[in-house]
Amino acid sequence: MPIWLHVGIADKVKNIYNQKCGKCLREKHNIITVDQLHTFIEWGNMVLLNGKTHYPKRFCCEPCDRLKGKIKCDNISQCHKAALELYNALPKHWNPTAPKSNDGLSLSEREIEKNRNKDRRKKTIAFDPSLTIKNDISQCFRIFTTDASKARTAEGRPVIRRVPRRTIRVYTDGSCTRNGDAKAEAGAGIWIAEDHPWNAAIRVQGEAQTNQTGELTAILHALQNIPQELPIVIVTD
Repeated sequence: MPIWLHVGIADKVKNIYNQKCGKCLREKHNIITVDQLHTFIEWGNMVLLNGKTHYPKRFCCEPCDRLKGKIKCDNISQCHKAALELYNALPKHWNPTAPKSNDGLSLSEREIEKNRNKDRRKKTIAFDPSLTIKNDISQCFRIFTTDASKARTAEGRPVIRRVPRRTIRVYTDGSCTRNGDAKAEAGAGIWIAEDHPWNAAIRVQGEAQTNQTGELTAILHALQNIPQELPIVIVTD
């Protein structure tokens, strides 16, 4: 996960991002992800600190002098300190080195052994909710694939039509001849623009033949037949 866009430590990132050490971490040490940050910290713990407190000076230790010439980092110790601040600010569930909490949901050794001994074609097995880390994302899915069939090509994505910014005004109306009579006949009309393909005149079906059902039929027809991604405004009386 990108460390500079991490949602779990937004305030800490904001504080360090514009500092000199933050800029150096990004541009000279090429640290972008949490994993790269962790690698840099581990290197610093081993080479710079070596179990001791590191005090940078003008003429410092050999690792610092070597890095100054290689990547033009003026203060590797300060960069290492800033990296530690970022890393230690990660919440427990985002920190890869944090001890795993026991939530009591994982199967016991006895339950796992029972699963192994069951005939999966005839008997159900207990679901194991434990989270595991896989080397390949395809190993996480076993519904329509096996180890022998891994897709090597990217899946295509459907083309999404652009939504016009201009809102479409849809005028609807309903009418009824002999309204309130047993022989009443209701109709509905939709108008958008002259000769527009979505203009419509509709005969209301069913027993409820009133002016109101004509109005509602027109609105319903417009909502059902105009593409949902288009912004519309219904204009009715």
